[in-house]
Amino acid sequence: MATIVIAPPFWERWWFYSLCVAFLIASTFLFYRSGVRRAIHMERARTEEREQLRKKLAADFHDEIGHQITSISLGARLLEREMNDSSPHLQAHVRSIGAHVDQVSKEIRELTWELDPSKDSLLHLVEYLKGISDQLFDTTSLAFRVVGVESEFEKVALPIEWRRHLTRIFKEAMHNAAKHAVGCKNVTLAITLRERFLTIALTDDGGGFDPANVLTGNGFTNMRNRAVLLKGSLAIISELPGGTTVRFEAKLP
Repeated sequence: MATIVIAPPFWERWWFYSLCVAFLIASTFLFYRSGVRRAIHMERARTEEREQLRKKLAADFHDEIGHQITSISLGARLLEREMNDSSPHLQAHVRSIGAHVDQVSKEIRELTWELDPSKDSLLHLVEYLKGISDQLFDTTSLAFRVVGVESEFEKVALPIEWRRHLTRIFKEAMHNAAKHAVGCKNVTLAITLRERFLTIALTDDGGGFDPANVLTGNGFTNMRNRAVLLKGSLAIISELPGGTTVRFEAKLP
């Protein structure tokens, strides 16, 4: 008696199950890759849009507000010169106006630099801090130098909030060294980058101070708060007698 074997339909064959599984895996992978590509494209588009907006804001601040501030400053200076016979009290007010306008002008230049996307690198930050030091220490007997700068810093991108907070931290530290470092002759800014772990330290060879009596002020508190916003740490080390070091440490995003 002959045996009749009825083969199962193809959709019940092992190779069909294998093809279905392979097709499902391939489809999932292609869908995921397509989603990633769309996300990357959208993120690039948003990044380009943000950069264009930053460029426009930087140009507007420089060309419009900056020029207006300069005109006001020049007007205040001319008015001060023509007030030789006026009361000392009125002259003091005009000088105060001029000083405030100059301060606003500096803040506008700083904001313009922060907004400029072409300055988003560690090297640009170091160059900007060096520029601040030149303005601050050129009229003093203090010698300022920067150590540790490497050519690769130009390729290390810094988000705008990093540049803003680090600029504020070390601008404050430089002003403190210029004003309060008794007997100081040398100020050094040292930068170290190892495996994306950034260390910036400002050191002076002045007389130092007792940290317990000083570190509760608004200036030091603001510096530490800015470091926390960058998920970093800020150490202020000083001795009597001895120099002072302000050290920021954090891993780059």
